[in-house]
Amino acid sequence: MLAFLKKWRKAYLEDKSDRLHRQVEAERNVLCHEAISVDAVSGAFRDLHKEDAFKREAKEWCAAAAKAMEDENRWERDGYY
Repeated sequence: MLAFLKKWRKAYLEDKSDRLHRQVEAERNVLCHEAISVDAVSGAFRDLHKEDAFKREAKEWCAAAAKAMEDENRWERDGYY
């Protein structure tokens, strides 16, 4: 009886594996059915570059604002105002 259950379990797992493989392959085929254009890829990289440039400018602006506030605090502390 134990040998039968082991064989049945092995067959069940193999069948389950085959079904999952077929399902994943079908989903992959649906997702990869359309080709990606060169323009779409270059547009994605361009948008990424714009986002990086925006973040860089924001960091520079924050650093400049922090320096200006430090200078103002120092001037107030030293009595220049």
